[in-house]
Amino acid sequence: MPLKSLLEDVVSRLGYSIRYDRLEDGSGGHYRLREKKEVVIDSRLTDQEKVDILANVLKSMDTSGHYLPPIIRKLLSSDTSSDEWG
Repeated sequence: MPLKSLLEDVVSRLGYSIRYDRLEDGSGGHYRLREKKEVVIDSRLTDQEKVDILANVLKSMDTSGHYLPPIIRKLLSSDTSSDEWG
């Protein structure tokens, strides 16, 4: 399974929906508004850039108590860019 798909799966299991849309600033991030939790990422970004944003979003979330595939755990504990992970 591609790294982007693995990250999307983990984010979804943490209760966030993921939306790809055209954003003014060309980046992305996450927010919580009342009960709605969403990650929004610029659809014009490359898959690599989307992976980097998803990884940074996950780094800011509490993932304790959730299963993370080994490659995701390793990516989140690393300061290395995700382009080295595939």
